[in-house]
Amino acid sequence: MENLFRLASSPNKMENLFRLASSPNKMENLFRLADHEDFISRRCIWVNGPVIIGAGPSGLATAACLREQGVPFLVVERADCIASLWQRRTYDRLKLNLPKQFCQLPNLPFPDDFPEYPSKKQFINYLETYANKFEIKPQFNQCVQSAKYDETSGLWRVKTNEVEYICRWLVVATGENAECVIPEIEGLSEFKGKVVHACDYKSGENFKGKKVLVVGCGNSGLDISLDLSNHHALPSMVVRSSVHVLPSMGPLQLKNTEGKIPVLNIGTLEKIRSGDIKVVPGIKKFNKNGEVQLVNGEKIDVDAVVLATGYRSNVPSWLQEGEFFSKNGYPKMPFPHGWKGNSGLYAVGFTKIGLFGASYDAVKIAQDIGNVWKHETKQKKQRYGAVKIAQDIGNVWKHETKQKKQRLMMRLFHPFFKGVSMYFVLLIHICNANLKLMRFQHYAGIIRDLNALSDVKMLLIIPLMAYSGLQQAFVWAEFTKYVVTPAIGVSGVGIAMAAYGAFDGICSLAAGRLTSGLTSITSIVSFGAFAQAVVLILLLLNFSISSGFLGTLYILFLAALLGIGDGVLMTQLNALLGMLFKHDMEGAFAQLKIWQSATIAIVFFVAPYISFQAVIIVMLVILCLSFCSFLWLALKVGNVSSPSTTD
Repeated sequence: MENLFRLASSPNKMENLFRLASSPNKMENLFRLADHEDFISRRCIWVNGPVIIGAGPSGLATAACLREQGVPFLVVERADCIASLWQRRTYDRLKLNLPKQFCQLPNLPFPDDFPEYPSKKQFINYLETYANKFEIKPQFNQCVQSAKYDETSGLWRVKTNEVEYICRWLVVATGENAECVIPEIEGLSEFKGKVVHACDYKSGENFKGKKVLVVGCGNSGLDISLDLSNHHALPSMVVRSSVHVLPSMGPLQLKNTEGKIPVLNIGTLEKIRSGDIKVVPGIKKFNKNGEVQLVNGEKIDVDAVVLATGYRSNVPSWLQEGEFFSKNGYPKMPFPHGWKGNSGLYAVGFTKIGLFGASYDAVKIAQDIGNVWKHETKQKKQRYGAVKIAQDIGNVWKHETKQKKQRLMMRLFHPFFKGVSMYFVLLIHICNANLKLMRFQHYAGIIRDLNALSDVKMLLIIPLMAYSGLQQAFVWAEFTKYVVTPAIGVSGVGIAMAAYGAFDGICSLAAGRLTSGLTSITSIVSFGAFAQAVVLILLLLNFSISSGFLGTLYILFLAALLGIGDGVLMTQLNALLGMLFKHDMEGAFAQLKIWQSATIAIVFFVAPYISFQAVIIVMLVILCLSFCSFLWLALKVGNVSSPSTTD
């Protein structure tokens, strides 16, 4: 499955995968594709757009037109440069064999200062400028080993020597001249002299004074023969059929109807007339002694052979498809209908009319893919727009609902706060009043509460009472919401609270059994405060264990610690009140309930307005204050109490 997620490594990330879900079972089929052994064995990359095989003029033209349509693409090239045929496999004196207006690529004409028939160097400079203008950056040194349409996923799988590309559209731009043609001539493999194809011929300088047989009389054969003659070699050119020089019909019409390239009178004919270039008929065989036997029975001696026998398509060697391309590597449909196949397959540069036909194909392919791309992008934007509207409405609704809840809570909090305040004001007022004036039995209960409150021991134990209520509210309101639910889900809240309650009960029972006096109470309260502090510090530091079962155990551990702290503190708090306020236990326990209720209410009212971290900090501060006041109380009571109240 790791290879499946690598499909998102191109721009727009996982969005590319979700586009596959636009038709039924696409995502399901993609996962089936990932189950294939050869899919998993190599690095796979999803291409968000078409893959263009070949960075020659045809591939560059298609890429540029796709760029104009706003469609992303990937160009794969087996060589280390663009237009490798022109840069690495052509002779120095090569020129375009058609006027430049028939050879320019879409959206960028040739410079005005270029001649009518641009040279090899000028055309290469033009192609480099073209690639830079349209920001075409091919993946070089990637030789395509196979390309196959996967019926299961509805995608193309293009395997190179390094990676496997997964794409929706495949553009074959390897052209008509992918591989050189070596003719089968008897004895050629045993010929003792030098044999080179025109793709490896650069200049006639190395053939000075040698007898060279040029096999082929097209533009390359004529150019090479002239170049050899100009470098003082002795060329002979094999001509088996008529040569079209300056034809009466148009050059594109001649090439498309008869499949022959018109040749240009560039001085070769004058050399033939003068005898500097000899013309011979077809070859019958090569003899071992360096002789070449012609079909007319004549024998000639040669030192080297240049095969200007042309090129062919290599598509059948790697494309596993039989409906669109024929066995000779050309589309079955002739120009102008041979640019589109089935299942997202396209061909460019197989028109047999040169760069003009390649430009025509490139424009048609880009328009066809661009229409689909724009339609799907428009639908996606509409879906995203609807989602965005829903999100905006939802955000407004949530904001207004939150504000309403906050206003309601404040309305409830204000009377609650006023009531509590009035209660304490009343207690203080009664405390300062002259108790001798109170003759009514109705105030007896209030007087007992007042006596308990005015006791220094009660003032020191109030923070511990407040913390006990604060801790209970924190567990049920904050801990379950911000810790338990995100970690183990809503269903895990019950388990966590069960652990909390179980340890609360067990520790309450154990602490009650161990309580024997102030010293034991102090020790047990210290242990409970320590357990509470550990949990709060861990939560404040945001420490967590997020891996499956261990993460669940960690949450249950925190809940257990909170239960231990609560059980210990509540048990010892009750014991402490019973020990210190033997003569007024009702008033003491009334104070406990008042302070616990007040702090619980405050938590529920105030918590929505402050962060979870702020609540934890408040808890830690109150825990420290309550524990310090308790220690002071224990020290004070221990110094003044009778031996009967201590261990």
